Amino acid sequence: MCISKNNVQKRSFVAAVSKMSVHAKPSTHKSNVSASFSPTSIVHKSLSEWEAEIYPSARKRVSFAPSCTFHCTIARNDYTEEETAVVWYSQQELNQIRTKAAKLVELLEKSNGYLGHKRYCTRGLEGHTRAGYKNKMMNRGIASMVVLDEQDRQLSERGVINYGIIAVAYQQVSSRCQLCASVVGESDSKAAAALYCEADFEMLQTLRPSRPSRKEDTEKEMRCTENKHAENWMSTQRTEVSTRL
Repeated sequence: MCISKNNVQKRSFVAAVSKMSVHAKPSTHKSNVSASFSPTSIVHKSLSEWEAEIYPSARKRVSFAPSCTFHCTIARNDYTEEETAVVWYSQQELNQIRTKAAKLVELLEKSNGYLGHKRYCTRGLEGHTRAGYKNKMMNRGIASMVVLDEQDRQLSERGVINYGIIAVAYQQVSSRCQLCASVVGESDSKAAAALYCEADFEMLQTLRPSRPSRKEDTEKEMRCTENKHAENWMSTQRTEVSTRL
């Protein structure tokens, strides 16, 4: 059975925002955000326009695959000690990872957020620097203020809360964070593709004397070309999203 992923995510997101707005106090919240920011300007559409965005007219559909594919694997409890040591991280290994990450964050702070050496990988650590953490907390504060202000407006004007409109108001703020995450993901994709092509090239260089056929070489080159096309497409999509925003 196949269920639309977008619909499931939408229902989960609306439920999460609804829960946050119910437990929040209506009119006693305080905000440290600049007074020049106007959250009410975000919600400028009529109720019918908001509902048209929240509840699309497309009918929900459920489809069934004509055939099923099964993949067998052993249960976790059936692993031997050697297999468990290979598959799972030990506490010592986790401590080493945390220590290395903390040192990389210190290096990022000292180098103003840029480490140009290939030896260091800082992906995923941006939010742990002072600037990254401050920016993350600021985005969360703005999003919370938008939700609370929209809740106050609905209670004062209608006396009831429309959770769908609150969710859309939150999405107006979180879309900027989503765009930034897409840019970071695109950069990570390029780095991973470059490493993949470089590793394949080195492997082919070692195997070339004993394998005169160039069929596999051609396949690897085609994969690298496809990765470059995918990167160009992602760049085009990001430009279009930036233009719309």
